[in-house]
Amino acid sequence: MSDAYIETTYKGPVGSLKHRCQHCKATDTELFKCAGCHAARYCSRNHQVADRPQHKRLRKTIKEARAETAKEERLLRNADDEDTPANTFETAAGLFWGYKGTRDYMCARMRLAKSYLLRSGSLDGVREALDHMLDMIRLCRGDNVGMRQYVPGAMLRLYQDQECYDFIKWWATCDPDGKYNWSDVTLPHLNLRGADIFEDPDFLMTGLPGINHLVAILLLKLKLLIDVRKILAHRKGAPLAPLRSPISVKLQDKDEHQQAPPVDLASPQKALVTTPETWMMGTPEESALAVQNSYAAFWTTEGTLDLLKELRG
Repeated sequence: MSDAYIETTYKGPVGSLKHRCQHCKATDTELFKCAGCHAARYCSRNHQVADRPQHKRLRKTIKEARAETAKEERLLRNADDEDTPANTFETAAGLFWGYKGTRDYMCARMRLAKSYLLRSGSLDGVREALDHMLDMIRLCRGDNVGMRQYVPGAMLRLYQDQECYDFIKWWATCDPDGKYNWSDVTLPHLNLRGADIFEDPDFLMTGLPGINHLVAILLLKLKLLIDVRKILAHRKGAPLAPLRSPISVKLQDKDEHQQAPPVDLASPQKALVTTPETWMMGTPEESALAVQNSYAAFWTTEGTLDLLKELRG
């Protein structure tokens, strides 16, 4: 994979995601969706034609992934065997992975969401990917396919900062004694709202926190730090001395806690083109995936990469 792939996939315009022409990036005009993928938009037929060589591969893969997901959903809705209960979406919601008959559907939907829609980089694509991932977690409370690792990055790209923090804190604190019954669908699930983003995130350092969640919290804290600096500078009329986010210290100390390779967001090229088949916690493959899952959010959030370099000296 080339530098062009990195530019297209991870380095979109700085700022919140907006509906843009896939070719010229215009936002202040009427746009229409690509009928093939529903993730890209264009301002004119001419620009759609001009972009076809660059877009056709993604268009094809998204279209095929949608068809595969729809096929697996039809099979699941019509199944009634020992591996698949009747009316699965109603009777087994929250317990999907426990029934083998649901797994092909979950895997197909996972590929559509994380491998294609999320990588499209468009507002439509990222928003739809997040909807898929959250619904998959609703269907499978224990999240056996690992969607919780991708949700924070998608939320941050959509500027859902509070929702992102609530999501991460719930996963970090939901089962402090290891007795949470994931099979009991009457228990509270992802019900945390309005957690204090300014608090010290010590809750992340219990057990083995996922590196994707640590990196997402780092971005949140950096965004807050940038905002606080701007407010104070405006009030005092002078720039502030460098400050340090508490989460950045924790991330630097993560090697001692989990022996994970460092996440290098300042020089991400190697990680962004790595394609690990499998990964485990504390491995270089996990670090590479953490960069892939978060870099677009860092890149499009003004000032965070520069501030990260400054804080790390």
